Amino acid sequence: MSTAKSIVYKIPQLLMLVALVTFIVVRAQTPSLESQETESTASSIVTLLQVQKLYPDAASFEYSAKPDAMSEVFDESGNTIGYFIVTTPHADDIKGYGGPVPLLIGIDDDGKIKGVSFLPNAESGGFIKIVTAEGVLDAWNGLTVDEALDQQVDTVSGATMTSSAVIESFKKRLFFFLSKK
Repeated sequence: MSTAKSIVYKIPQLLMLVALVTFIVVRAQTPSLESQETESTASSIVTLLQVQKLYPDAASFEYSAKPDAMSEVFDESGNTIGYFIVTTPHADDIKGYGGPVPLLIGIDDDGKIKGVSFLPNAESGGFIKIVTAEGVLDAWNGLTVDEALDQQVDTVSGATMTSSAVIESFKKRLFFFLSKK
């Protein structure tokens, strides 16, 4: 009888151990929610309207989450009219005043920067206006990716954190893109 009581008292401990082992095994086999969220966030943050800021004739695009691939932009006839990469999630560790400052970087057929535009972010509208008015986003236009990495762009007084985050995010993403090719 005492052996039966001993077993009965250990059943809750055994069940807890089985539940813990099951949790660990399932967790190890499931992709992290964080990686799923960053990929879906990056693809959902880019809209046709955002792409059309750099490619006015864009009718659609095919987003690529691969770090070494560019997303393709198409016109109404389905012809490729350009490419882009985004800084998120690759440069999300770089913070402006309000957090990461995601960018869409347009690249033309010749491998030159077509333009850079802001994606949705938490920065102050005033800081965004200052950075835009001072031409920070235009500083790399017409340069090859290699030239853009070498281009010295100054931060903007009055929006130092935001402009610094833009410059660092841009360069980190281009460097990451080139290193994965």
